[in-house]
Amino acid sequence: MVTWAHWLIKPAMNRDFSLIDANFARVYEGLRVLEDSARFGLRDSTLSSVAKELRHRLPELEADFGPAGMVRARRGVDVGSGRMTGPALERPSLWSIIRANSRRVAEALRVLEEFGKLYAPGAVFRLEDIRYRVYTLEYQLLARTPHYWLRKYFERGIVYPLSANVADLIWFIEQGARVVQLRDKTSSPAEVFDKARKLCAYIQEQSLRAPRVHEPPVFILNDYPDIAARLPVAGVHIGQDMTVAAARRLVGSAKIIGRSNQSLDQLLASQRDGADYASLGPVFRTAAKAEREPVGLEAVLEAVPAVTIPLVAIGGIAPENIHLVKDAGAKNVAVIGRARDFFRTAYENTAITPAG
Repeated sequence: MVTWAHWLIKPAMNRDFSLIDANFARVYEGLRVLEDSARFGLRDSTLSSVAKELRHRLPELEADFGPAGMVRARRGVDVGSGRMTGPALERPSLWSIIRANSRRVAEALRVLEEFGKLYAPGAVFRLEDIRYRVYTLEYQLLARTPHYWLRKYFERGIVYPLSANVADLIWFIEQGARVVQLRDKTSSPAEVFDKARKLCAYIQEQSLRAPRVHEPPVFILNDYPDIAARLPVAGVHIGQDMTVAAARRLVGSAKIIGRSNQSLDQLLASQRDGADYASLGPVFRTAAKAEREPVGLEAVLEAVPAVTIPLVAIGGIAPENIHLVKDAGAKNVAVIGRARDFFRTAYENTAITPAG
């Protein structure tokens, strides 16, 4: 049994020094992750420089702690060390990496503030300043990822139109659609690439005309992760014929991956494998999937409380039946054949608006 007396036989050292050393290491490491995420993942030199500048302020703060900030104060003794488990291993996207490391840095800085009151009173307010700047940096980094906007829109609840026609998708965006998908099952890959390139060019042109647009559209490409990797699309939507891991290797961490599902088991597998959102359907019978039996509203009722990633109901959804889908708990619906009916100036019996 280990008691307080056990520590009497250890080499003399203020145990607080270990704590301070550990938290400075967390701040250094977390800021480096944020810096490189901005530099390489987001290609944002401004935000990368902010993270770098914060990291370069740390040696001065360490010096203020004097002996308490000495290097390797832990001497290999850490009762909390061990292999990462659970949430620490779950990093399905750049968004999740930024979020986790921002929180790690902020928490470590908070610990240093508290112990700075004992060992480095002059550093406390500077540590606090860095912590608040990290909060700002976190938001700025997250808002540069399509995942941030996808989560925001899906949390609100939207109509998500799918089409093989670029002109249609542009019209949907102009009518207020926040997420659109190019879904073309008949064209050649070269034709799909050209369509996706044109829609990317339109979105980029609009962003240059109105750089302060608060809510940018999210463009998802269906079925072609190799094309999505070559163009500035927000992400890709895949079916059960491809794994999330295979798509991630192609598109990288900075793009969204959605996945189609026809059952709760498939939904849970997609979530476990790192999909950023999942669709479920067809809810009703639909010409787009005429060969498939509808999963029904019961499947939606079962899925909503079981999954934690954003869920999109799809298949045969129209203005006259969307209230049934919403009553089953689905906040978001994807629409193909009746998509234009949701985005006209006047529509009736609709329990959810196109822009939420």
